Amino acid sequence: MSKLFKFMAKAGLISAVVLGLLVAVVGIAFACPPDPPKIDICHATPPATAANGWQLLNIDVNAVIHRGHTQHSKDIIPPFTYYVSELQCSE
Repeated sequence: MSKLFKFMAKAGLISAVVLGLLVAVVGIAFACPPDPPKIDICHATPPATAANGWQLLNIDVNAVIHRGHTQHSKDIIPPFTYYVSELQCSE
């Protein structure tokens, strides 16, 4: 085989590998975020005073952010990761 042919064969293989990796990375970058996890919180009863103690709730993190649990000063909420995405995902 000529040197030129060997060089072109190697270049083609390298290009195919690079293109495959690029497609994989772009696919991951534009994938929908994972479903929001559920977390355990200690919900104060009543929320303002916790006079009756706490109730263990396993709730979606969206309930913490969008359903007002952050406004319950006596709730005990552990740290968690929250994803915000502009993607409209449907499955």
